[in-house]
Amino acid sequence: MSLNLSVFLTKRRRAIYGMAAFCLVTVVAVGVIASNRWFPQTSISSAIENVPDLAVAVSAKAEPETVPVAQPSPTPERITAELIVITPRGFEPSVIRRPAGRVLLAVVNKSEQPDMTLRLLGPNNVFLRQMAMPRNRRRFSIPITLTPGRYRIVDVNRPNVVCNIEITP
Repeated sequence: MSLNLSVFLTKRRRAIYGMAAFCLVTVVAVGVIASNRWFPQTSISSAIENVPDLAVAVSAKAEPETVPVAQPSPTPERITAELIVITPRGFEPSVIRRPAGRVLLAVVNKSEQPDMTLRLLGPNNVFLRQMAMPRNRRRFSIPITLTPGRYRIVDVNRPNVVCNIEITP
């Protein structure tokens, strides 16, 4: 009878190890498939990718400062963002109209171009900024103050791909 028990325990142990190995291989395979984007994009993952990485600067002090309740705290300057998506067809949106002031230009690259160089041109095609986007960099943001006029974001490698920005007073 002890022989049957030991055979049963050996078979049970083999089954457990086999299931564990199968689960491990399945988890690794799903991870590889997901990292290579072989699964179709859902609307949630697409919306998450469209959100640029934004960093908030926080100042740290060695000693905490006590603030009286009667004093109102100063409000930080508000900044609005414009989301620009680069697709194989070009910029989306291709035209942006907004009032003058501080803006965060958030750019998401979905064009799958190997390397991109974008230029921000001001009124009269005055060069303002140049941004390099290597293949591994899919998004970036530029805080900038824009005065009234017409601006353009141009892909250096594809000069016909343009995003026009119209700033009103």
